Amino acid sequence: KDVIEVQKHVNQYIINPLLDAFINFAKSNFQNERPSLYNDFSSLVSNLRNPFKLFDSDYKLYSFLKNEGYATNFKEVTINDQLMPAHRSGKLQNKQITTKGILMPLKFQFKTFFEVNKLIRPTLNYITSLKQNNVRLTNFIQGELWREKIKLYPGKTLIPYILYVDDFEINNPLGSNSSKHSICNLYYSFPCLPMEESRLENIFYAAITKTSDLKQFGNEKCFECLIDELKDLEISGIDIDDGNNVIIKIHFILGLVVGDNLGLNCFLNFSKSFSSNYFCRLCRAPKEMTQKLSYENSELMRTEENYQLDVSDPNSKGVDNESLLNNIPSFHVVKNYYADIMHDLFEGVCHYNTIHIINYFINSMKYFDLDILNSRKQLFDYGSKEIENISPKIQLHHLKKKKLKMSAREMMTFIMYFPIMIGDLVPSD
Repeated sequence: KDVIEVQKHVNQYIINPLLDAFINFAKSNFQNERPSLYNDFSSLVSNLRNPFKLFDSDYKLYSFLKNEGYATNFKEVTINDQLMPAHRSGKLQNKQITTKGILMPLKFQFKTFFEVNKLIRPTLNYITSLKQNNVRLTNFIQGELWREKIKLYPGKTLIPYILYVDDFEINNPLGSNSSKHSICNLYYSFPCLPMEESRLENIFYAAITKTSDLKQFGNEKCFECLIDELKDLEISGIDIDDGNNVIIKIHFILGLVVGDNLGLNCFLNFSKSFSSNYFCRLCRAPKEMTQKLSYENSELMRTEENYQLDVSDPNSKGVDNESLLNNIPSFHVVKNYYADIMHDLFEGVCHYNTIHIINYFINSMKYFDLDILNSRKQLFDYGSKEIENISPKIQLHHLKKKKLKMSAREMMTFIMYFPIMIGDLVPSD
């Protein structure tokens, strides 16, 4: 619909005024002297009045894109279909209710993305250069987890992708209706694209379902078709044209599932309550122990072996039930080594530590006062990349309430430059 609106505005404000100007020019210059030429010119202008007539409706536009290979149908997945009581005209009646989710055409999307943009060769070349760089760890495929995954497919061409799970609320209802329209979206991106292709538009939809359906029917029913598709992408792969009529069989490997802590725990079938005794998806440490641990205890880490023991005794160690994601050959939920850096660090540890450090330096040690900190903070040379991420002034009531008014991104910038801002005011000993 947005495209159709753009077409209408282009016609209304650009094309038609220009063509009207041409007609007026023709009328005043040669309508009477050369009527046959004027008629031919008018006919030509009339034919130019609607340049979008081949796709001036949703149906025509979609048909055009589909015929040209730029679009295809998404799949409606039936999650549940049963008779359920429902209110109709003020009466409670049984009604056939079908619950559905959306699965995007992943194979089509993967293939089209790499073929239309001719990205397969640059991507494979970039992967090769990353593998040869043993000095700096800058990409997922340079890590130990990826090296472990590719052992399953020797001699095959592999490309990783990252799956991102996140809930969002539409219509923004308040009060008792909050979360009523919550949607669970799954996105994916490719971490090994060339640097110049690292753009927001290269993050794509994978699947959509209602959060309420997830809670009612569970991950298995809601995401079974998606996981089957991901499994096939890995095992069977896709034939992709490199742009020179050379077909390359690419196997796409699920590298990581990322998201916030609650979203990941729900999607991976771990404990959904962070007040429970075993809330961590990476280890089996009880809650009381996690409050004291400062070093990783390898004996407490989740493994495939102890995971199976926990599955046989649900909720004993924070595993609700076995995840269907484990059906993907290269993936297991206990090896999904991802931490929620936004909530764990920048809105968690960094915020907690920073507020106590500032209070200690200002109120206990008297190294500087709040005005000096704010002055240095506001006048600091952040550079062109970080200038948009400067947080507001720190107020006295922020320190008293131990609550800084900073977003995660602003905290990231502040914590990076804070030692430089006040380093000369704090004794080295």
